[in-house]
Amino acid sequence: MKKIRLIIFLTIFFTFIIAFKVSAQAPPAQPSQSWKCLRGEPQGFTFTGAGNTNLTQDLYADGYPLNIDAYVVTCVGTKEGAVCTTTDADYDKLIFGADNTKRFPYAVSIAGGSKQKTELGKINTTATIATTGLSGGVSFYSVTIDEPEKIIAEGLGMKQSTNPFINNVTTECVSISWTTIVPPTRSDPFGIVFDSQSLEPLPNVEVTILDKNKKLVDLLGLTNPQTTEADGLFNFLVSPGTYYLTVSVPGGYVFTANPNLHPNYVKIYHKVDGTNSIYKPDEPIVEEIDTPEEIRNRKPNVEHRDIPLDPGTNKPYNVQPSTIAYRMTRLGNTTKIEGKISHPFTNVSFSQGGTLLSKVKASRFGDYKVFLENAKLKQDEDIIVLYTKVDLTKLDIIEISSSFIFTQLQT
Repeated sequence: MKKIRLIIFLTIFFTFIIAFKVSAQAPPAQPSQSWKCLRGEPQGFTFTGAGNTNLTQDLYADGYPLNIDAYVVTCVGTKEGAVCTTTDADYDKLIFGADNTKRFPYAVSIAGGSKQKTELGKINTTATIATTGLSGGVSFYSVTIDEPEKIIAEGLGMKQSTNPFINNVTTECVSISWTTIVPPTRSDPFGIVFDSQSLEPLPNVEVTILDKNKKLVDLLGLTNPQTTEADGLFNFLVSPGTYYLTVSVPGGYVFTANPNLHPNYVKIYHKVDGTNSIYKPDEPIVEEIDTPEEIRNRKPNVEHRDIPLDPGTNKPYNVQPSTIAYRMTRLGNTTKIEGKISHPFTNVSFSQGGTLLSKVKASRFGDYKVFLENAKLKQDEDIIVLYTKVDLTKLDIIEISSSFIFTQLQT
C-alpha cells in the first residue's frame, strides 16, 4: 500500500491532500482494567459532495462507584484490527502502553476531557468527531483502573490480545458512522450550476431546497443550503414530495426563466435519457413514486436539474480545471487511478519520467478512470497528471492546461 501526496500546480491556492493507511493494532487490555460500553442513540449519516463535517454524539453510562476516574475511549475497526485512543497521549500510555493519538484516523474531542469523574456513579458527556474520508465510524467505551470487582463488566476484554468491541457486548455500545456519496453516484435531486454563456460550472453559489410550501427543508445530517465547489455540483437526499430550488445569485448574474443559453448546453447539461434538465425559477420538482418503474423500484426516479445563471453583458466565467476528487488503488498487476475534475470533457494524461502512460477524456460530469500496468511504473518516481481544458462553446481543445503530481511514498 502506498501513501499518496497530491500537489496541485494551478494559479490559485489548494490545500495539500494526503491519503494514508492506518495500521495499528491496539495493545491488549491490562488485567487491572474494566471496559464498559458507553450508551447513547446510535447515529448514521449520509453526506453529499466533498469536505469534512463535525458530528456530535451524546454518551452516558451508570453503575460506577462514586467519584472515581473513568477514561472515555474511542475505537475504530481496521483491516489489521482495532485502534483505540483516549485522545490524550499520557492516558493512552496508561491504558494501552503506547500513544495511539497520532495513529487514530479521526480527530475526536470529549466535552470536559477524556478523563471523567463518575459523580453520582455516572458518566454523561458529548463527543465531537471530525469526519475524514468517504466513510467511517467509531464506537465509545469507558475504562476504569483498579475498579472494585463487583462492577467489572462480565466478558469485557480481559483476555490477552482481545479488543473489547469484538465481543458480544458491542451490541450495547453506542456508535456513530458516516458515508459520503461522491461521483459518479448521484443523489436526488442533483444538478450543476453553470454560466449560461461559457457553459463552465460556477463555484460559491448557494443552492437551497424548499418544501411544497416553499419553506426550508430540514435535512438531518446534510447541509441545506449547499454552496457549490469548483464543479458547480449540488445534491440533496429527500423523501418523496414536492420541492423547489432557490439560488443566491452572485454579483453580475441573473437567474431567469429565459437565460441566454449557448446552444452547446444540450451536449453537456441534460438528463440521462437526453431530455432537458434546465431548471427555471419556481418550477416544482415532484419526487413521487407514481410510475410503473418507480413502483417496481420502490423509490422515485432521480430528478436531475441544472441551473444556468446568465452573466448578461458581463464577461462569462472562464477558469482552469481543478481536482475535485481522486483515488489511487493497487489491483494485482495494475494500478487504478480514478477521480473527478471540475470541468466537463477535460482531457487527462498520465506520464512518468517523460513517458506517456495513458490519456483519457473525462465525462460530462468530470469523472475519469484509467488502469496503469504496474510493470511499467517506477515505484519511486512521480506520476504527472496533466489536465488540458476543452472550450465547451466549441468543444475543441484550447491551450490552457494544469497539472499535478502523484508522489508515491512507500509505507
